[in-house]
Amino acid sequence: MRALLITLALISAFGCRAKVDAEGNPIEVARVRLRTFPTGARAWIDGELKVESTPATLILKPGKYELKLQLEGAEPMTKVIEVSAGDVTELEVKVPTPAPSTLTVLSDVEGAKVRVNGYTRGYTPLLEATTKPGPLDITLTDPVTHRARSIQSELLIGEKKVIELFFTDVISAELPDAGPEAPLSKPPPTGLLTLGLKPDGRVFDANTEAKLGDSPLVDLGIAAGTHELLLESLDGQYRRIVEIDVEAGKTAVYRFRLLEADRVPGWVAPKDAGSGADRAPPDPLR
Repeated sequence: MRALLITLALISAFGCRAKVDAEGNPIEVARVRLRTFPTGARAWIDGELKVESTPATLILKPGKYELKLQLEGAEPMTKVIEVSAGDVTELEVKVPTPAPSTLTVLSDVEGAKVRVNGYTRGYTPLLEATTKPGPLDITLTDPVTHRARSIQSELLIGEKKVIELFFTDVISAELPDAGPEAPLSKPPPTGLLTLGLKPDGRVFDANTEAKLGDSPLVDLGIAAGTHELLLESLDGQYRRIVEIDVEAGKTAVYRFRLLEADRVPGWVAPKDAGSGADRAPPDPLR
């Protein structure tokens, strides 16, 4: 009986032993490896800001905590976590995202081309076009006189900004009655496109042949829906038509690699292209 009691005491002692580090010292804290989707959220523990931008690692004493997470411009979310000394926990959380930022541009000229940060976004009146937050460089071009007017501004996360940009400095005369005002029409909903291409090249709308830009494209405003794009290497050696889908108010991310099968038949390297001009494309995107 005595031997049994001693055995049980030893089992209890070893079973309740605290976790120790490599040097044998007891571990008195827990680690929570915190990842959010999307990244970049701030994190509070019991109301105290602990993390400016996820991902991050929280070091906590044993206990139960209220964890609050929030992306800038979005609704916060909370959850209760409980940790023990020596724990290493992987915590992955999907957090609410902010409402899309939109831009409305009005002018005294109807049908003026609207360019935002160098990209054509539509024609006046441009209503509630989904736009990436940040600095804005807006230029309007009169379709008849080709006069241009520009203004700089800034779009905040989740903001619905309205810009009025007029070609006439002062409008003081009373306008004649032109009958009932025609209703304004909204442009089709838009999203954002991020596209990587190897080797680097140019991206075109396959139907209109309008150039969308050089790769990589980052957060390019584009109408929601299905699009056919023409991808072309910088030297014109490789070309491919691809199909993409863009959702309104969201960012579509695509990565493509031009293959040997995309080589343009009869392509001839320029005389000054060097011996590497006809080499196959580099390894795929990783």
